[in-house]
Amino acid sequence: MQRLFRAWEARLHNHYCAYSTDEDKLSNLPEDVELEDWKYLVKYFGSEKFKVISERNKNNREKQITKHSCGTRSFAKVEESTMKIHFSPITTYTCSCVFSLLNYIAERSTIGRKRLTR
Repeated sequence: MQRLFRAWEARLHNHYCAYSTDEDKLSNLPEDVELEDWKYLVKYFGSEKFKVISERNKNNREKQITKHSCGTRSFAKVEESTMKIHFSPITTYTCSCVFSLLNYIAERSTIGRKRLTR
């Protein structure tokens, strides 16, 4: 549900960015948004608070070296399922060990081979 909301909010922000002035933004209302809600969003997207948060998030994304590539499963769930399949349940493994294993598996999967050949 959160993924759908974030996609919807991103689509509204893209619609907001398509127009240069607030008058154009307000006159080009998205189909699935009420006028009062759109007025609030135009004000919010143009606020200094939103711009500061947006800029900070852009900078943080650029600093990321490793992107999350496990799909919707968390690293903890991947680690647990990997340990059940491949390892002794008595041994504990670090996140870097599990991450290395995931990369090893991904490189040998069909998707990983396609990614490496591009």
